[in-house]
Amino acid sequence: MPRDLLSMTLAASLLALGVASAQPVRSFGDIGLRLDVGDRVRVVGTDGQRHEGAVIRLPPGTFTISSPTGTLDITAETTARIARRGDGLANGLLIGALPGVALGVALVNGFSDHSEPASSYLLAGGVLGLVTGGIGALVDALHEGEEAVYVAPGLRAAIAPVVARRAVGVTARLRW
Repeated sequence: MPRDLLSMTLAASLLALGVASAQPVRSFGDIGLRLDVGDRVRVVGTDGQRHEGAVIRLPPGTFTISSPTGTLDITAETTARIARRGDGLANGLLIGALPGVALGVALVNGFSDHSEPASSYLLAGGVLGLVTGGIGALVDALHEGEEAVYVAPGLRAAIAPVVARRAVGVTARLRW
């Protein structure tokens, strides 16, 4: 029984990583769905040049950033990748808390005679979830990440975890 709970803890950890990551938009015209005026972005042009700045305008089909070198209009023809700088602490909290809750419940279940009330499971899961969630939020606060908003069409590869009842594996996808 404890081995099954350990497997569930691992599965929860892997699923939390999958839930936390957002997919980039497929069309340049949909960038307005993922960006707002004031967002800090990093843009990589098709020529390899990198530009960083804050979004100041989001008209359809293009947008404008304000960078240290001035304003720059960003279009689909000149853009290979757009990433939003930074992310909220909520995803670090969630990624950290889910495995902690699962581990707390697994520990109580593994070391108990099953005569304690259900609140023991909730308390252990809650305490460990708070601790590991706090660690996740701290790690998130200490690094400046970025989230891909748009990646120009082309060759792409993706790897994702797969967790089943009696198996753990990986899927790979290649698109062009």
